[in-house]
Amino acid sequence: MSSKLVVCNLHHNAPMTAELAVALCLAASKQIFEADRFVSCFRAMDDVQPARKLRQHDWSSRGIPCEGVPDPLPMLLLQGKVALVVGYGEVGQRVARIMSAFGMEVLATRASLSRVARDKHAVVHPPADLLSLLPRANVVFLCVPLTSGTSKMLGRKELAMLPKGSVLVNVSRGEVVDEDALFEALSQRENLFAAGIDTWYNYPATSKDTQSTPVSTRNDFSKLTNLVMSPHRGGAVGLEETESARLSAIAEALNLAADRSDVRAMPCRVDVERGY
Repeated sequence: MSSKLVVCNLHHNAPMTAELAVALCLAASKQIFEADRFVSCFRAMDDVQPARKLRQHDWSSRGIPCEGVPDPLPMLLLQGKVALVVGYGEVGQRVARIMSAFGMEVLATRASLSRVARDKHAVVHPPADLLSLLPRANVVFLCVPLTSGTSKMLGRKELAMLPKGSVLVNVSRGEVVDEDALFEALSQRENLFAAGIDTWYNYPATSKDTQSTPVSTRNDFSKLTNLVMSPHRGGAVGLEETESARLSAIAEALNLAADRSDVRAMPCRVDVERGY
């Protein structure tokens, strides 16, 4: 019997992560939080008014034609558009099912594929097709692990290939997107309409730092109004439902190994060489 250590992963939190990915997509594409903190700009008066919110009785972002009221706050219609799921694993497949139900055409990439395949919800491509898919993608979901092959997968070149009015959602790892390229694309708003980000470039070192650590030491993402920021909550760590699902997944894996008298029978084996 091989003396190699068998490493396995768990996918118990895939539903939580996929749900947050879709929530970030909706919040970004519909500018939900921007409508909440809407800054009214009266073009006719050529001046910027103080920040006002619906909770402060300001309905300006609704945009119903009226003298002195600005144009409606833009939103992206998802139906009939294209969603690209980069990383068609446990999380990506769940995202694809939901976006397909929204009436979107779903494209995806999967590392294990060497040619195009189809299932009920998506047309799945090998990773080499990514550059040809980006110009078609109105919404991009990043659901890949961080490896040497996915580090800075999206940089200036790739982000510039996205169509005008596109949305980026990252629930993988911050380093999958080049930090400076992302900040510039969101600041310039030439083709990237908005983004929803759950994973970042700088994290608290200790529990004492959790209320004073910026998500980047290089760029001030907090000033971007077209960015929905989430503090790496996708896995829902520590919640009762999550931990219950974790224990069930561990028990299922151990029971499978015991039934077959072989630890290699455990699901979700990690290829240490590849990093996932």
